[in-house]
Amino acid sequence: MTIKVKFNKGKKANTTVFAEIIIKPANGQHTELIEKDFHYGLFILGTEKHESRRIDNQLRGRAGRQGDPGISVFFVALDDLIMQKM
Repeated sequence: MTIKVKFNKGKKANTTVFAEIIIKPANGQHTELIEKDFHYGLFILGTEKHESRRIDNQLRGRAGRQGDPGISVFFVALDDLIMQKM
Protein backbone atom coordinates (compact mmCIF):
# COMPACT_ATOMS: atom_id res chain seq x y z
CA MET A 1 0.00 0.00 0.00
CA THR A 2 1.30 3.41 -0.93
CA ILE A 3 0.22 6.56 0.86
CA LYS A 4 1.12 9.98 -0.46
CA VAL A 5 0.22 13.25 1.22
CA LYS A 6 0.73 16.38 -0.84
CA PHE A 7 0.25 19.85 0.62
CA ASN A 8 -0.09 22.77 -1.74
CA LYS A 9 2.14 25.76 -1.20
CA GLY A 10 -0.60 28.35 -1.36
CA LYS A 11 -3.86 28.79 0.43
CA LYS A 12 -7.22 27.47 -0.66
CA ALA A 13 -9.87 30.11 -0.12
CA ASN A 14 -8.07 32.46 2.28
CA THR A 15 -6.92 30.58 5.39
CA THR A 16 -7.07 26.85 4.71
CA VAL A 17 -4.13 24.61 3.86
CA PHE A 18 -5.22 22.01 1.32
CA ALA A 19 -3.92 18.46 1.22
CA GLU A 20 -4.48 15.49 -1.06
CA ILE A 21 -4.23 12.06 0.51
CA ILE A 22 -3.83 9.33 -2.09
CA ILE A 23 -4.24 5.75 -0.93
CA LYS A 24 -3.19 3.09 -3.42
CA PRO A 25 -3.12 -0.67 -2.72
CA ALA A 26 0.02 -2.62 -3.58
CA ASN A 27 -1.62 -4.11 -6.68
CA GLY A 28 -2.35 -0.60 -7.96
CA GLN A 29 -5.82 -1.47 -9.25
CA HIS A 30 -7.86 0.95 -7.19
CA THR A 31 -6.83 4.45 -6.21
CA GLU A 32 -8.84 6.47 -3.74
CA LEU A 33 -8.29 10.21 -3.67
CA ILE A 34 -9.37 12.06 -0.56
CA GLU A 35 -9.24 15.84 -0.57
CA LYS A 36 -9.29 17.31 2.91
CA ASP A 37 -9.04 20.86 4.17
CA PHE A 38 -6.64 20.99 7.10
CA HIS A 39 -6.81 23.92 9.48
CA TYR A 40 -3.36 23.18 10.92
CA GLY A 41 -4.88 20.38 12.97
CA LEU A 42 -3.00 17.32 14.11
CA PHE A 43 -2.89 14.38 11.68
CA ILE A 44 -2.42 11.02 13.43
CA LEU A 45 -1.40 8.07 11.27
CA GLY A 46 -1.64 4.81 13.22
CA THR A 47 0.39 1.93 11.82
CA GLU A 48 -0.90 -0.71 14.19
CA LYS A 49 -3.72 -1.21 16.66
CA HIS A 50 -3.33 -1.74 20.39
CA GLU A 51 -4.97 -4.70 22.10
CA SER A 52 -6.96 -2.26 24.22
CA ARG A 53 -9.57 -0.26 22.31
CA ARG A 54 -9.32 2.39 25.05
CA ILE A 55 -5.72 3.15 24.06
CA ASP A 56 -6.69 3.48 20.39
CA ASN A 57 -9.55 5.81 21.27
CA GLN A 58 -7.23 7.88 23.45
CA LEU A 59 -4.75 8.26 20.58
CA ARG A 60 -7.58 9.06 18.17
CA GLY A 61 -8.80 11.74 20.59
CA ARG A 62 -5.40 13.47 20.48
CA ALA A 63 -6.10 14.53 16.89
CA GLY A 64 -8.73 17.05 17.94
CA ARG A 65 -9.27 18.47 21.41
CA GLN A 66 -12.03 20.84 22.51
CA GLY A 67 -13.25 21.55 19.02
CA ASP A 68 -9.79 21.85 17.45
CA PRO A 69 -9.48 20.29 13.99
CA GLY A 70 -7.68 17.02 13.49
CA ILE A 71 -7.87 13.65 11.77
CA SER A 72 -6.75 10.13 12.62
CA VAL A 73 -6.28 7.14 10.30
CA PHE A 74 -5.25 3.62 11.27
CA PHE A 75 -3.81 0.98 8.95
CA VAL A 76 -3.57 -2.65 10.01
CA ALA A 77 -1.99 -5.49 8.04
CA LEU A 78 -3.67 -8.89 7.97
CA ASP A 79 -0.51 -10.50 9.32
CA ASP A 80 -0.43 -8.31 12.48
CA LEU A 81 -0.80 -10.26 15.72
CA ILE A 82 -3.97 -8.44 16.70
CA MET A 83 -5.62 -9.44 13.41
CA GLN A 84 -4.55 -13.06 13.83
CA LYS A 85 -6.35 -13.19 17.20
CA MET A 86 -9.68 -12.23 15.60
